[in-house]
Amino acid sequence: MPRHELLKLSQPNCIYCAGENLTVSTDHMPPRILFDAKLRPKGLEFGSCQSCQDSTRREELAVAMFSRIFPDAKTPKAQAESRKITKQTNRKFPGLFEEMYVDQLSVLNELGTGAGRLPTWNFVSCGGPIASSIIEAFAKKLSLALHFELTKEIVPRGSGIFMTHFTNYAAIVDGMPGDLMNALGKEKLLEMGRQSSADVFTYHSQRFDTEPTTIHMAYFRQSFALLMVVYPKFADVPAELLRGIMVH
Repeated sequence: MPRHELLKLSQPNCIYCAGENLTVSTDHMPPRILFDAKLRPKGLEFGSCQSCQDSTRREELAVAMFSRIFPDAKTPKAQAESRKITKQTNRKFPGLFEEMYVDQLSVLNELGTGAGRLPTWNFVSCGGPIASSIIEAFAKKLSLALHFELTKEIVPRGSGIFMTHFTNYAAIVDGMPGDLMNALGKEKLLEMGRQSSADVFTYHSQRFDTEPTTIHMAYFRQSFALLMVVYPKFADVPAELLRGIMVH
């Protein structure tokens, strides 16, 4: 039996829309476009209805571009692919590139001697409204997938999802929260024979001991990271996070 038919048997309902629709296709999260030449190892494949699978295609294109910001592509083929993705993203999201522009000199002046710690001085901003909406939509879908992968439970409607992102600038200058990193446990990746996602995508997933809440950290090359917390019981959302919470 084909793998996609087996997936329909094991995941008969779409994991993204609270199981409201039947699975009709296999969704790869993160998607293949994030990987050079779309060569993605097996794993993290989920049952999806067609509507949910198509819902973030535009955002996935932009995230594929974000993830290639650093390091630079090494081969002519990968460089051409990166340029193609960049052009497609620019067409689909007018104003995004202007929003991402950062004055290099002002950042260097602010950093002072700390600038020497950075691997590149090609700064971009992902905090504007267009980039933020892209990252938010992608992170929501990824969090639903990682929660299901960890618990085998579909996130119900009315759940809360918290998300924040870390740029490589923030990770290097400010550092990642030490207590959080220790609590997240072992780093995971996708592997298939000699092929590994280590240079493109790795992640951590952990379930809270006393509640159904799960926490996830995903890294995309050396460009950025996403921290996501899924609260299947909305009452478990801390009061200080309510303003920034997404409701599923």
